[in-house]
Parts: sequence; C-alpha cells; structure tokens
Amino acid sequence: MPTPKQACWIIRKVFDTKEWFEAISAIGDINEFCKQGKFSIKTMYIAARPQFQKVTWKNLVLEDVTIPRHRFILWIALNQSLATVDRLAKWKIDVPKECVLCTSQKEEMLDHLFFECAYASSIWAALVGWLKEKYNVGSWEEELKWLIKRTNSSRPLAQVLTFLFATTDYYTWMERNKRRFQNQCITYAEKI
Repeated sequence: MPTPKQACWIIRKVFDTKEWFEAISAIGDINEFCKQGKFSIKTMYIAARPQFQKVTWKNLVLEDVTIPRHRFILWIALNQSLATVDRLAKWKIDVPKECVLCTSQKEEMLDHLFFECAYASSIWAALVGWLKEKYNVGSWEEELKWLIKRTNSSRPLAQVLTFLFATTDYYTWMERNKRRFQNQCITYAEKI
C-alpha cells in the first residue's frame, strides 16, 4: 500500500519503514546481523544503508579549521548547487545573465564565478601569494585538484589553505549576492 500523502510525517515514516524492512529482508537471513549470538543493529544498519562513492574533496568540508557558514557555502559549491544564473535559468527564473562581479558579458556560472572571474581570481591569487606560493589561478576544477593535493595532510599550511579557500568562496558568493540583490559594491582590495 502506498504511503498516504495527506498523513502526518510520523505516519508516513511508519509506512516507509515497511518498505525499508522489505528491502532488508532481501539482503538475507537475519542471522547475518548477529554477533556472538546477539542481534547487532550496527551490522544491520551498515548492510542496509546505501553505499555512495567517496568524494575527493571531503577533507575541505570536514576540517574544523573553517568557519561553519563558510564551510556550508563551500559544500553547496562543491555539490554544484549554488543558485547561479545558469541554474536559475533552468528553473525558469529570469535574471540578467552577465557576471556582476567582473561586469563582463560572460554568463555567471559556477566555473566563471570561481575562479575565471577577475574579482574572485584576484582575491584568491592575492591570498595564495600571501603564503609565498608561486601560483597561477585556474578554473574551478583545476583549483580543486591543486587544493586537494595540498590539503591531504594535517600540516598548518594545509589548514590555512583550506581556510582561505572556504573564505574566498564564501566572500565571493556574498559579494555576488550584495551586488545582484542590494546594488552594493565592495572592491576586492577592500576585501583583502
């Protein structure tokens, strides 16, 4: 029986649990979930939960060196879920397509915003240069690959890079929102 849509959330959970247990029974015998003759919820949970592909950027988000709101925006960006103009257009929301940060005629997309846009790339280059790193800013994917290589340790430099990357993404996104929705403008030199 399908879950009634008008039911309250707890009733829907009860109905959905039946489907979950049917999926569990397809896994195998209940004895597979026993350890030393006792039923183990942990073993059953591990067997029942879906297996997802591991992402290479998990350390960027899971590190506690960043401010939570910066980490949240970074996580949304890494999942390609920021409400950029190209995504808004897919939802049939009509907004001006050009980038408000660099005032070029380029369409605002995630790849452009981070770090093809002159505004964001100049901030990121200045911060990386502050660390005495010789570096040319590339595309979003190139930056992620470079950063993942550099931050796969607990060295202080890795933690600083993670912090700076999350902070750059956060303030770039906030500046984009201020310019697009509030008509306020702060130059990148004032940000640094």
